[in-house]
Amino acid sequence: MWVPSVTNSDKPEVGAVFQKWEDVLNMYEAYAAKAGFDSRLSTIARTNGVITHRYIVCNKQGKSRRKNVNTMDTASRSSNKRNSNKKVTGFLACIRVRAVPGPTSFILYELIEEHNHGLVSIENMDLSRRSRQLRFTNQKHIHQLNTTGFRHTIAHHVQTTLKGGHHNVRGFKTDYKNFSRDIKCFIWDKDAEMLKVIMEGQVSTLTIFQTNVGAGYFRVIPLCCLMKTTSRCESSNSFFKVYSSPGNTLLQFMIAYESALNAQ
Repeated sequence: MWVPSVTNSDKPEVGAVFQKWEDVLNMYEAYAAKAGFDSRLSTIARTNGVITHRYIVCNKQGKSRRKNVNTMDTASRSSNKRNSNKKVTGFLACIRVRAVPGPTSFILYELIEEHNHGLVSIENMDLSRRSRQLRFTNQKHIHQLNTTGFRHTIAHHVQTTLKGGHHNVRGFKTDYKNFSRDIKCFIWDKDAEMLKVIMEGQVSTLTIFQTNVGAGYFRVIPLCCLMKTTSRCESSNSFFKVYSSPGNTLLQFMIAYESALNAQ
């Protein structure tokens, strides 16, 4: 068994009363960060629709659903699934709170400290599952760089440089890659309407924009008015490559198109 080595002031206290559920959650998350494990919400008990009990447990709590498969058996090999990197080890460490009748408040009535798995050192807590979760600012940073033609790898490098190292950055390159993939697959209800508005607004200025792009690209070349149609097309393609990439969805392309217009 592993018991977290923390000071008594950082340890949850049985009998403590909290005015809000957020206070309970923040207290246990701070304790878990210093103890070296991740936490998550678990059981919620209700009576007539009113919450009476809530549990917060170690992230490794649960029963394993992995099945032993004979890899030498060709019949069972086709049904194999990719193993998850999340491993559960049973039910131990947790806190349990119950609602106090009257004003909305909670009392901590049980604390289990023992873990049946090794704990993570404080220096490596940036590698934990919770610390790798991207916040809105990270997601916005990835999306903005994607719309300007920079991929997730560049977005992660930029964050690493700005914040002074990988240990100060939330998420790995894989997390940035997964979010970049998910946002390309996500279509919101108003995306089609926004795309329609953007296209309608650009129809009237499309001819002027094409002329300005060609003129801007060849503005330092003498006799640029003698350009052939192929040269004008190549100038436009070269200009748009800075803002767009072949992997963009239609909506992302239109956002990149807007960025190109604003750059003129």
